[in-house]
Amino acid sequence: MVISNAERFPLPKVEGRELPRAMAPAGIALYDSKGNEVGGIAASDAKFGKSNVLAFDYPNYDAIGLMTRVSPDGSDALAALAINARPPANLDPIAAGKVAHTRIAIQNQNEDAQILMADPQGRDRIRLMVDRKGQARIEVLDADGKVTFRAPQSN
Repeated sequence: MVISNAERFPLPKVEGRELPRAMAPAGIALYDSKGNEVGGIAASDAKFGKSNVLAFDYPNYDAIGLMTRVSPDGSDALAALAINARPPANLDPIAAGKVAHTRIAIQNQNEDAQILMADPQGRDRIRLMVDRKGQARIEVLDADGKVTFRAPQSN
């Protein structure tokens, strides 16, 4: 375990290789007995806004994340839980990131609450939503993103 500020936060290590990090956070990095990063807690003030993340990893990719993000002007806010597909174990983390997708997301973005379930290619296939006005709906989508079922039916 390493606790660090943003300037000294270590790059993620997997199988002895340092990899690029998407942002420069302050926080806590968690490691297994071989020195591989397996998760952490991160807080960042990046160009896209303030972000806080609690994450646990598969051996070669992010597994699950709990996050908040607020845009610099405060107009866009997200609180979410994301569960990713497990990539093939033989892929290095860069290749794994190209094939692993979020399979389940539970989120509140700007007071629109959603549960999203995606296929293995990362395409949303089921959406359960309650918007900021209190209107609820369920949608089933095909592989092209076309709604094939909606309840309640829209006009």
